[in-house]
Amino acid sequence: MANKEIVEKIQECASDIISDKIENLVHNPEWGKIDFEKAIQSLERLQSLVAPLKVLPLDILPQRVAEGMLPHLQGLQSSINRIRNFSIVNDSPTSNRDNICHEIEVQIDNAYPIITPHIPFMAYARADVQRNIEELVRSVEKGNKIVSEARSDFDIKRSEIDNIVAAAREASVKAGVAHFTHDFNDAAEMHGNAAKNWLIATGIIACLTAIFAFLSFFIEISHDASVAFFINRISSKLVFLGLFLAATIWCGRLYKAAKHQEATNRHRANALKTFQAFVQAAGTEPIREAILMETTRSIFAITPSGYLDSNDVSIEGGAKVVEVVKNITQAASSKV
Repeated sequence: MANKEIVEKIQECASDIISDKIENLVHNPEWGKIDFEKAIQSLERLQSLVAPLKVLPLDILPQRVAEGMLPHLQGLQSSINRIRNFSIVNDSPTSNRDNICHEIEVQIDNAYPIITPHIPFMAYARADVQRNIEELVRSVEKGNKIVSEARSDFDIKRSEIDNIVAAAREASVKAGVAHFTHDFNDAAEMHGNAAKNWLIATGIIACLTAIFAFLSFFIEISHDASVAFFINRISSKLVFLGLFLAATIWCGRLYKAAKHQEATNRHRANALKTFQAFVQAAGTEPIREAILMETTRSIFAITPSGYLDSNDVSIEGGAKVVEVVKNITQAASSKV
């Protein structure tokens, strides 16, 4: 190991070399226009080379290595002193300045392979490297902890988002069901009122038909009337009676159609009211799909209401709607 004396000499020499700022070594008002701008890069290299020797544990170096460093440091110290003592009074100051710059550059190149190989070992021995490694390990552990916490928080948030989405879907379904139930009820009320009006109209026209038919029996035709007059009178009665009968039948059919629409829309509203209860009771997705299909069939499939003849009711349109909903449901299930 290097003895105390050689260590102190190296540290004193290093302290003296870097004691001046580079700006103060490069420029001096007493030099006039002459400066050491050419040596700035060399001076920066010199300080980066020598500065660590002030704080590193030189005593761990072998004596031979420390003794080999000292002459190079003393040579560099001598060159720095030449800059400090530089004067333009001497002969050829420019040439003297160039010699000093070249001398510093050469000495630094010679000192580099002697000093720099031992700086990493001394830095490690000073525990800087070990401390950095430990700090890096702590940073990695802290980063892993942050990632783990973020992942856990993400899972929690994702669960909350899934619950929110499910609640939003349920709320939207309830809102949609309530909205369409209200629409079907309104349609049923409208058709019910129309059916009442057509029933009244049918009754009135039927009464008029009966009165006209009854009064027709009391309108006599004289026995001496001509055949043309007889045919005219009979045809007039038949035409008016036929018009009254056709109007009665037409109003009756409109009454039956309105009652059929009322019953159909009332049935759809009741189907939607029970749909949400069945969906909430269903536990699995296949059961929900089955409920959806049956509800769709119950709403859109045209079922006989008793007010219309079976020939007047077509279920083809409702079957097509059910088939479309079934295909959409199967496609959505396959994507999921």
